[in-house]
Amino acid sequence: NCRQCLTDCPTLVDIPTLAVEARAHYVAKRGQQLRNLLLGYSDYTSRAGQATSAIANAVNEFQPWRALMEHLVGLHRDRQFPQFARRSYRQWLADNAVQSPSPDGDGTVVHRVPATHPSPPALVYFAGCFAHYCDPEGEAIAATEVLRRNGYEVVVPEFRCCGIALLTLGSGDRVRADAERNIARLLPYVRKGTPVVVSSASCCLALKEDYPALVGSPEAREVSRGVFDVHEFLLSLHGEGKLDTASLGPVRRRVTYHNPCHLKAQGLSREPLRLLRLIPELDVVEIEASCCGIAGAFGMKKENYALSMRMGAPLFDAIASARVDCVASGCGTCNLQIKQGTGIEVVHPVKLLHEAYEVGSC
Repeated sequence: NCRQCLTDCPTLVDIPTLAVEARAHYVAKRGQQLRNLLLGYSDYTSRAGQATSAIANAVNEFQPWRALMEHLVGLHRDRQFPQFARRSYRQWLADNAVQSPSPDGDGTVVHRVPATHPSPPALVYFAGCFAHYCDPEGEAIAATEVLRRNGYEVVVPEFRCCGIALLTLGSGDRVRADAERNIARLLPYVRKGTPVVVSSASCCLALKEDYPALVGSPEAREVSRGVFDVHEFLLSLHGEGKLDTASLGPVRRRVTYHNPCHLKAQGLSREPLRLLRLIPELDVVEIEASCCGIAGAFGMKKENYALSMRMGAPLFDAIASARVDCVASGCGTCNLQIKQGTGIEVVHPVKLLHEAYEVGSC
């Protein structure tokens, strides 16, 4: 479900949807594997890992445990898993946000991070599981602060996981209720003209394309039209002369950018590069685009690990040849794969923007 074949093939045959439907048919007859459920329910596993981060991070580095997981579950012992943050994005919000009722009247409390400008417009921010529990500082908090600095009040309602991993693994039936709940939560905002901004390429693709196909309702299609990738949104502000570039300070780093397949599937490729080039003194080196090889849960499985690393080898070599000190990419699993394949720091592009704003305000 990386969508590369649909993106690249001139005939536009929707192979990804056919593959997902075939997988769902197989799962309906045979049942879902335990391994796929562990990988698919990433919100639950990530939440548990973050709540016990000191223990979970140490255990994940313990080689006997890795060997046991490979034997019992089928996750390759050499696969590097994400480190869990000591403080989640939700915990940060509790310390830094004002709470208010949700506009859909169901009693849910939403977090609002006031903008730095008077009379701000609002937007809804959808942070994925990786941003919530593994990289809140580098993705979720950075995105929130960048949006605030550009005059927006950031509203974060209670969402369910986007479910794209389960969808890909053939368990769309397990996603439908959460998808409908997320649509219902977003609909009142979209109908008021409030944009929905997403920092994860995969979550954004789920809201834009998978939900309308899975749920098939007019409401899902309506919400889809109000969803924007964070790079897409910020660059649109720049095009309207509304992006604060005067406050960007110098970031003296040499960086390259890897475009995730799920961002490419949305028709977005150069938008993050154009944003990064707005940062003073940031040396942005372009490399030839290629797949990192992990394809979500695919590269974590015992039988696929070696293949995924071979698939990513051309990208790893190109990054090494570019002699950069940092790689930027807006996908959590791509970030894991590239870091493992190169040993180089990998960050979300919004982290570099946030760093530039921080430097500029000093």
